[in-house]
Amino acid sequence: EAWRGKGFSAGMLSNLIADRLKETIVCYNQSLNFADEKDINHLKMEYALSAFQLARSYFDLSLKHTIEFVGVRDAQFEHADRCRNIIDLCDYALSLDGNLSTIKTFIHDIASRCEKISFLDSESKSFFTKNKEKYQSKNQSQRSSSGVDLFSIGIFALIIGVLVANYFIAKNFMGVQHPLFAFFTSMGLLFGEVVILGWCTMGYLKLKENQRSQQ
Repeated sequence: EAWRGKGFSAGMLSNLIADRLKETIVCYNQSLNFADEKDINHLKMEYALSAFQLARSYFDLSLKHTIEFVGVRDAQFEHADRCRNIIDLCDYALSLDGNLSTIKTFIHDIASRCEKISFLDSESKSFFTKNKEKYQSKNQSQRSSSGVDLFSIGIFALIIGVLVANYFIAKNFMGVQHPLFAFFTSMGLLFGEVVILGWCTMGYLKLKENQRSQQ
């Protein structure tokens, strides 16, 4: 309990002159060393969230100061130095709980911004580039997979909706009373609709291509 309190207090007492984020990591590790085995997993999740909270708070403090003195070049360099320690604390949080995808996005965003700071030394730029690329692929794969899932669900829902509408047309407007025949009729209508939609799409794309070539 003492090491836990000391670690959190050290993070909260960090200021623009000197941060104590490394001390937070040391204290949390000491707390885990002394903790009962049955409490380890719970404490790791707690410390991961706590470390992320401290990292975000310190980043907001540093960013506010940097924006206020945006015309002072040293302010940007000092912000970059703080961000390195912030990323280290976030990496520590991920070592305790690797399922916190929000932290990965946070690191990627910080690294992407700091990488663009003018006149940054090559070692610092390499550090930020490495972290940006480290979490970029994971973020993109998560977004692309979720995007594909949503697209697939949307297409499936659209097909079901069209089938239901076609079934209603077959039963009420085409006079197909048998449910099975009505279903196959709705499938045939769907095939025809897809063909017509494909022709229209191809015609539209060809028209746009001709317009671009004329321009």
